[in-house]
Amino acid sequence: LQYQGRVFVAEKVIYHFATKTLELFHGKTYFFPFYVAAKYLLIDSEGKCSAQGAALNSSEIDRGYWNIQADTVTFATNSLQLSCQGVSLQLFNLPIYLPSFNICLKKFSSSILRYRLTWDKTVGLKSSVRYLAYSAPNLELFLRGEYRLKIEFGGAVETKYTTDNSCL
Repeated sequence: LQYQGRVFVAEKVIYHFATKTLELFHGKTYFFPFYVAAKYLLIDSEGKCSAQGAALNSSEIDRGYWNIQADTVTFATNSLQLSCQGVSLQLFNLPIYLPSFNICLKKFSSSILRYRLTWDKTVGLKSSVRYLAYSAPNLELFLRGEYRLKIEFGGAVETKYTTDNSCL
């Protein structure tokens, strides 16, 4: 089904002619760069979409290497802002719980999850993971985890602020 320039697939579809809203049950759509699958999707006449019991990932299959489970997901078909509430990020079946997840997709030029494996002469093997936990029009918040053979585990919170409001 194509509605407001976006393709939706669902088991059951209800269109309300009076309010020009679309209801989908057990539906799926693509909102760059995510595939959004949900138990219930509601798209209003202005293109705002809210999903209940949603799962987001970057793969067409339901389970990729990583998956974002959320109680509610909100995005607009003509907007670049995606918001999630009641979030759990599952990376290789390891859950990481977050209260919310917001991302400005215009800034989304690279992956939200980046990893690096390096060798240092003094500390040996070093692996790190950097996760984009929050993105607003001019602020990004990253969570970083590191493991070093001689020093063991470490973590950090990083921020990136710009004066450009490119998502508005």
